[in-house]
Amino acid sequence: MKSILTLCIMQGPILATDRSLRCEQGLDYLTLRGSRDLGAKFLPAQMELFKKGPKHHYTSPSIEEESQEVLDQLDHAQMNWIHQDQPSGLGVGILKLPKNTEYQLAVLQNIAGIFLVVMRGALIVTNQILRKNETVYLHQQEQSYPLQTGNQGLQILILQMPFKDPAYELNL
Repeated sequence: MKSILTLCIMQGPILATDRSLRCEQGLDYLTLRGSRDLGAKFLPAQMELFKKGPKHHYTSPSIEEESQEVLDQLDHAQMNWIHQDQPSGLGVGILKLPKNTEYQLAVLQNIAGIFLVVMRGALIVTNQILRKNETVYLHQQEQSYPLQTGNQGLQILILQMPFKDPAYELNL
């Protein structure tokens, strides 16, 4: 996976069961954290090493991958928010774009940034070409980012990341 990350890391998909073989047709498991781990911590012996603070959890149903044929027939952008939490800024959505399209993706100012995960097709963003299961992190420092498609329709998972709570800041 290609990543441009600062305050966030991405883990997954984790292939733990036969059910996870469906990952080729969609997205079954993905975990995002607001900071990187500084090494393994084992429970319950090292519980005191975990920082206490507010958590933002959301579990969605499995997100199915659209067929390339359906994406290639699109004539306009389709944005579907699966989850949006206004107080925290946490959001999960699916963006489908027609082939040969440029789309301006707005980044809200009340979030840290957005992960884009390509589910089908190819995405051109920040001078990179991203393909299936590749990701990029877009900072909220920019108000919007131009997303481009090539000669195929595109399906992207959009993950809005809340700001890191001050309780998780490192005390060096």
